[in-house]
Amino acid sequence: MTVWKRSDRKLKPYFWKFQFQGAEIRKSGYRTEAAAKIDEAKERLKLEALSARDSFISLAESRLVTIQAYSTPLWFTNCCGVLDRGFNDWYELPASDITPEMVRTRIIKIGKEQSHGIANRSLIILSSIFRQAIKDGILVRNPAAGVDRLPVEKSRKVIPKREDIDKVIDTAKPLDKAYLEIILFTGARVNEVNALTWADVDFERRTMKLWTRKKKGGNKKDRNVHMVQRVYDALIMLAKLGEYEVSPWVFNNPEMKRRYPAEPAKWRYIYRDKFLKTLCRSTGVPEFTYHHLRHYTASALDAAGVPLSTIQKILGHESAVTTNNYLQDLGRADTALEVL
Repeated sequence: MTVWKRSDRKLKPYFWKFQFQGAEIRKSGYRTEAAAKIDEAKERLKLEALSARDSFISLAESRLVTIQAYSTPLWFTNCCGVLDRGFNDWYELPASDITPEMVRTRIIKIGKEQSHGIANRSLIILSSIFRQAIKDGILVRNPAAGVDRLPVEKSRKVIPKREDIDKVIDTAKPLDKAYLEIILFTGARVNEVNALTWADVDFERRTMKLWTRKKKGGNKKDRNVHMVQRVYDALIMLAKLGEYEVSPWVFNNPEMKRRYPAEPAKWRYIYRDKFLKTLCRSTGVPEFTYHHLRHYTASALDAAGVPLSTIQKILGHESAVTTNNYLQDLGRADTALEVL
């Protein structure tokens, strides 16, 4: 029996409840037992119909559409990669058949075969798929909600040596050198530099506008960053190449230019995953990433005695607390940096 009558109510005393996908579905406020049974039957049919038609891949694709609209191109690409590598055997499964135990087992497997960090990122993406399905009325429970993240040993963030950074930059070709100098001397995130347009560059005021989507809700937010001489010179050199006359982007991906010669809006880089690693190897220095350059910039500013509030603005953090924690995790760079 799934229909009950409450003794403490004189009007509309009947209600129904049942379990579906591990969650309790319940509704009250019926005058008669018959009315409650009819409505309960309708609800069961609706949920079963939804469950039958929605495979995991359909939910994943719906979530990816949302991520592409609200997040960065890099995060969208990361999400696609995580799903293809870690969950492709789930694609045809009915989403309602996926259990917390299945999720937990898969996350532990990814943690063992790859890393705990990748496993935790996979869990975040997986949980977001199910949360959206719940909001869309497709699922009633999130099988990833009760799965704990794997423990990750917190280590001090990597700060490259300045001599290694200079060696890599000096070895790079002119366009690539400008790319790395802008990242280093502005503290920018690499996706902010990839998205830099000529409209964001003000040579007269010596400022450049950086945009980030690393905000709740996916809203883009800008900040103005001062151009030191090396950044100014790099941008002047790029402007003299004349690509600003045909492309809105400061940095253009040659592969995308070949693929879409008549569509400059598509020429920007999404992520240059091998370029910096190759440079480090060819110059014989320990490998570092674009974000390690940002680490260096932050720690070098701190070493130079730059106020916390100024470092916060340069890095584009929402809170000074975030900047303070960031600096504490970093430690000090080997030299100061001429960013201001």
